[in-house]
Amino acid sequence: MTRGIVVAIPARYEQIAAYNLLKLRRHLGCTLPIEIWEVGREISEAARQALTMLDGISWRNVANETGDFQAWQGFQIKAWILRQCRFDEVLIVDADAVLYQNPEILFSDKGYSETGLYLFRDLASWKFNYDPTNPYKGDKFTHYGFLRGRREWLRRVLGNKKPANFPVEWDYIWDDALPSQPVHEALSESGVVVFNKRKQARALDRIFALNRDHRETYQWIWGDKETFWIGALMADANFTLNPEWGYHYPNTEIMAQNYGGKLFYTQKGEVPRLELENPAIAARSFLCRLGRAVQRFYKSLTERDQT
Repeated sequence: MTRGIVVAIPARYEQIAAYNLLKLRRHLGCTLPIEIWEVGREISEAARQALTMLDGISWRNVANETGDFQAWQGFQIKAWILRQCRFDEVLIVDADAVLYQNPEILFSDKGYSETGLYLFRDLASWKFNYDPTNPYKGDKFTHYGFLRGRREWLRRVLGNKKPANFPVEWDYIWDDALPSQPVHEALSESGVVVFNKRKQARALDRIFALNRDHRETYQWIWGDKETFWIGALMADANFTLNPEWGYHYPNTEIMAQNYGGKLFYTQKGEVPRLELENPAIAARSFLCRLGRAVQRFYKSLTERDQT
């Protein structure tokens, strides 16, 4: 079976994507072929030329394959790419996902080998949390109406029957009562996904349909992220979740994922290389950032007192 990486690159991420693919080839030692996807003409000529210099790059465009290409511009493009790419085993990598390990190791993961679908967990901090005295206020995290809508939608797409392998983190879907404590709003992340199209052929059809119908699907989940495991459940298939939850890298807004106890990829920024290689430097870096934060705090107090 053929293996490869697919990346959809919108214009706003072309620089970070070019950097990441260069890092993938020259520093992480990844030799997998890479398909770069666009919807219409999204990538600048300069970025295109830079990326074409890398080995094993091919270009695909949704606009060349369907007249309805604009309907796939957004999170939903990953479902199109997954179905249409030439690979049997696919590594989906977001354009803004910065890798720190060679992603080829995921093909050797025991869980992936057994199920054909490997997913990383989202941030554990994304939770529904309701005020029992007034659960119908605020945003989706505090407004019970949103959870009720999600519950009704997900039960319906699963045929109103709870699968045996339904994730326990979302068991509240099958409980009609208001949750008495915070429960996970998000389960999986889709910055990196590993998918075996032969083993998960029926799930692929369901995932495609969920994202094709994104105007409804995305009302109840954030983009494509949860569609992979939901599609697997719709097809009576298993999937593997990374045992570690996603997290914010210390003292930053960078979203991080570990694999095997080591940093695997980040989004919304890159962790400085020296911090990864030397814990002492990481500690000093943290103390420097803390010192600067304290200085800014005292400066703001001084400025306030002077006004």
